[in-house]
Amino acid sequence: MAIPARPVEWRSYPSAHSQPRIRARRWRRRLTILALLQFLFPALATLLQLYGPERTTFGIVVLYLPSWIWGLPALILLLPMLRYAPRKLGLPIISLLWVAGPLMGFCWHTSISPSHSIPTLRIMTYNVKWGRRNPQAIAETIRRFHPDVLVMQDSANILNSPVQGALHGYYTKTLYQCSVASRYPILNARSLSLSPGDPNYHAMQFQIRFDKHLITIFSVHLLSPRWALLDLIKGHTDVLQEDARHRLAQATGLLKLLPSQEPTIVAGDFNSPPASLVCRILEREGRLQDAFSKAGRGYGYTYGQYLLPPFPFLRIDHIFTSPQWQIYNCQTGDGVGSDHCPVVADLALVS
Repeated sequence: MAIPARPVEWRSYPSAHSQPRIRARRWRRRLTILALLQFLFPALATLLQLYGPERTTFGIVVLYLPSWIWGLPALILLLPMLRYAPRKLGLPIISLLWVAGPLMGFCWHTSISPSHSIPTLRIMTYNVKWGRRNPQAIAETIRRFHPDVLVMQDSANILNSPVQGALHGYYTKTLYQCSVASRYPILNARSLSLSPGDPNYHAMQFQIRFDKHLITIFSVHLLSPRWALLDLIKGHTDVLQEDARHRLAQATGLLKLLPSQEPTIVAGDFNSPPASLVCRILEREGRLQDAFSKAGRGYGYTYGQYLLPPFPFLRIDHIFTSPQWQIYNCQTGDGVGSDHCPVVADLALVS
């Protein structure tokens, strides 16, 4: 019996010339998927900011990390996409712009020069960290900016250093850790406890007379998250939440102390970036406005130069003003003299 012959199956195998094209298509497909997935990182950071970072332990940790880390996946994809998927290069670039812009707090405002007939007030806030780094550099910074009113935190005994020479002709006052130097007489100075159970006085309130107005100024130093973040490494997550609640209570207490009608300035080390609920509380209902957000240029980072990576990556020192003030300029100084960079704003009363 004859066995029928089996039909011969002809298979086509990729030629040596087509294999690189197939590999390139596979790479393009994979990179496109990765480029879409990397949008999850800045999207998550944005959602955390909108929801309120202090509401979750993860959000608190993220709040004090460098914001540029959300752009690392897009940055890693740039070179392979440039080679295998150049037409999709716009995806990681959009993500990087997203991170470098709103997530990192980039501000850009055209500088405005006030009329010569309008008196301006230059306010400067500076956490000098007890002058442990370089008091001479602190003095030089004060001379360079030449403020009308300078409020300092962590400043006990700072006036017994080279800083005193930079403040010749100023009125000065120190209460606990807060010091003020002013070209105008300092009136009604007092220390404040911002929330029930505060272990220390974290603020100072005083007044000056400027342009025929009585100006109320607060120098503020809210609770630092440093020790709570270190406790988190040991597994104590409840400490971090309690630490955040304490700062929020201080911000709420400060808001209650603000005069309703007088022109007011609130400046200092808030230990809270602009995306925090602390800053949202202070800007609630238009009671206060952030000077750098209104008139600053760049990122305005004030802290981080003595950490890793060794350059500022957090904006936790702020100058807030009541709506009666027009903010013409806001800038930050360098971090040579202290762990913190100073913040300087030029203001004029408009109502």
